[in-house]
Amino acid sequence: MYAGHVAGAGVLGGFAAWVAIWGFAPYFFTLPLLPHVFPDGHPPSPRWRPAVLVVAGVAVVTTLARMVSPVDADIVPGLSNPVGIEQATWLRHVTQTGASFLFVVGIPLAVVSLAVRMRRARDVERTQLQWLVLGGLLLVAAVLPPVG
Repeated sequence: MYAGHVAGAGVLGGFAAWVAIWGFAPYFFTLPLLPHVFPDGHPPSPRWRPAVLVVAGVAVVTTLARMVSPVDADIVPGLSNPVGIEQATWLRHVTQTGASFLFVVGIPLAVVSLAVRMRRARDVERTQLQWLVLGGLLLVAAVLPPVG
């Protein structure tokens, strides 16, 4: 909001505008990656490591592309990226493709990984995973349209 208030002027305004462009990037890491490594920091088995690395790589590339894309901020229309490379409009497609991959492929993979881990878990780890699942269900319920 500060970036919109000062229209990206000055050092802090420019920094705030830049962060406003890519500030949603934690979603690229949290939703598709957290279930793979929760609660012990490791994938459920070594066979899951390539999937985790691909999802993490796509999240990093997508975030970096968004950081230097010549786009306007989503939350403040008309506020452009101060470090956007004007000639690199193809970065918009990298961002869109990466985000689509993460939400269409990455999140379902994370759910399957969570189910595998939940099946193998015992005691405290199972309880921790149940809390994560409850949080995920609340997130899904919050974004569903109202019925009726």
